[in-house]
Amino acid sequence: MASCFVKTTLFAFCGWVALGSSSVTANELTLLNRYQQQTTEQGVAVRAESDLPAQVDQKACRLLLSKPQRLALRTELSDTLGFEITDSVSFFAGRIDNEKLWTADGWQHCSGEVVIENKSLNLAALAVRAAWQMRGELEQAQLKQLLQVSLSEPYSSADAVTLIAHLAPEPRQFAYLQQNLQADQLTLDVAKQSAAQLYFKQQDYAQTIAIASTCKSIDCQRLRLQAEQQKEKQDAEKAFDLDSYFNP
Repeated sequence: MASCFVKTTLFAFCGWVALGSSSVTANELTLLNRYQQQTTEQGVAVRAESDLPAQVDQKACRLLLSKPQRLALRTELSDTLGFEITDSVSFFAGRIDNEKLWTADGWQHCSGEVVIENKSLNLAALAVRAAWQMRGELEQAQLKQLLQVSLSEPYSSADAVTLIAHLAPEPRQFAYLQQNLQADQLTLDVAKQSAAQLYFKQQDYAQTIAIASTCKSIDCQRLRLQAEQQKEKQDAEKAFDLDSYFNP
């Protein structure tokens, strides 16, 4: 028997191939590869090759439903900039109006109208993900184009600022970061780790901990633990520095 419900869903899907262990994130393209996929008269459907939780099946179905919009965004950005954005970079934030979810014969079905609410935000978020992933293969002028688009939206600007600092000559990295970064606006784990590492080098362990604590990667967790240990030593040294308290 098929089960079905209807609602309006707000969602954001983003994914990219890892740049090493520091930037492993959920990749919707990898998730979809675990499913059989089909287009139906009502919408789309997916079926996992192994048992997965219902919410994962639903996520995969929504990803497949939004695939045309994500492809259109990548094509528009590529056409605007004049060079190709790799297929493994993907982002979409929007909503599904009149969404229907139901299961039948082992397939997770979904339908609805996928709506892009803020195209400029989507393009900027896509651009910053492309900049981080493709930075080693792009010409400097191409990377600059991606960063200019990324800096145009508050949603992606902090991630772009961190990449600029990451690529700057070492003596200027932290100065640029400190002057321009709003750390609470970072969204990408790879950017969070890069920023946290720069603060760690400056022995600003409190800020390192604050940034790394919002990052899900294993390397971020390791960096947070190192920063916590160093901060304990730093605090202990200050506590035993009696001269600073008693000398006039």
